[in-house]
Amino acid sequence: MKPTSILPVKIISTGIFMPGEPVTSTQLEVKYNKSQGWTDKHSGVQQRHWAGPGDTCTSMGVAALQNALTAAGMVYDDLDLVVSASATYDYPIPHNACLIQSHFESSKPVPGFDIDATCLGWIVAMEVCSKMLDGVRYKRIAIVCSEIASTHLNPEDWETFSLLGDGAFACILGSADEVGQGLIHADMKTYPQAATTNIVEIGGNAFPFHAYPIDERQFFKMNGKHLLKLADETVPSFFNGFFKDLDIRLSDVKWIFPHQASLPGLLLSERLLGMNEDQLVINIQKYGNTLSCAAGIALHETLIAEKVQRGDLIMIVGTGAGFSIGGSLWRF
Repeated sequence: MKPTSILPVKIISTGIFMPGEPVTSTQLEVKYNKSQGWTDKHSGVQQRHWAGPGDTCTSMGVAALQNALTAAGMVYDDLDLVVSASATYDYPIPHNACLIQSHFESSKPVPGFDIDATCLGWIVAMEVCSKMLDGVRYKRIAIVCSEIASTHLNPEDWETFSLLGDGAFACILGSADEVGQGLIHADMKTYPQAATTNIVEIGGNAFPFHAYPIDERQFFKMNGKHLLKLADETVPSFFNGFFKDLDIRLSDVKWIFPHQASLPGLLLSERLLGMNEDQLVINIQKYGNTLSCAAGIALHETLIAEKVQRGDLIMIVGTGAGFSIGGSLWRF
């Protein structure tokens, strides 16, 4: 891949917000009379954060964005665009971006819109926004992911109930400082034969709430075994295609920040692709699967720990409902 093809984009800063105190898997297993240690064994989740009565997708997104602005030494007026890339939201209309923006004072009407690619939201938004960042109309773009999955969980579906967590992540993009810094390559593939493997059936036009006010189909459902099987079949070919025309190999990547789908899924990918265990950043034990926030939170923690350095080759990658796989390669 020639340097001229790199989109000269820099991740200026990141910020997160995690609601309340951690809820441990042991606490949940005791409360719901489940086998002790089942959750850690089957999904790898030891604790997660769940939103409390005062937490909303909007409020958590505001907090994460403010933390990212503070980390960058910026104020809201420094932004030229705000993009929400969340899978969950406070209202069907309007979605999250404008609601988050409404909590910031501004001397100008900053544009904002939403991208919905479920768990791939941040990864997709990073590619879209990198292509919009022209240094003229858009010089600094904020991407916000804010997820509350806990309100859509059914304790009778223990696999899903114990897997998902809530939280928010934000990052600010700007123009690269150095030649060679930026987005090197991005790709996404959708395998629609698994379109309904992850689903919330009620709430759209197919099954509107007013016609089905009390129905278990309002809860998020996931067929984990089917998804693992599909990942086994598709992940290797996705990665082979991703690196096919690049002069870079997966082994050259220093840090891989994956969507934290489940620990078995992460370890499967590590084994199938021959990843070095030091490459793959896993934090599902602490946060569970936080949907579109997951890979970003992993990046944020690594940045705070001062492990990622400017110039490092990093990859963000994940899966989402649909069934889709997406990833992008960056010179940080």
